[in-house]
Amino acid sequence: MLFVSHGSVITQFYRHMTENPPVPAKRMANCAILKISCNDDCKMEVQSIFNPMEEEYIYER
Repeated sequence: MLFVSHGSVITQFYRHMTENPPVPAKRMANCAILKISCNDDCKMEVQSIFNPMEEEYIYER
């Protein structure tokens, strides 16, 4: 599944809708890529946040 939205909206989504929301090392940049997994109970968890502009992960589980 792919979600495309403004960074602030994505941040609010993962803070309120995922299990154990992450605390990234840096602020998410534009064009951040989040990998979110979903288990059998439809509980979502952020696996990683990648900043392609700096070519670095700002969060990895």
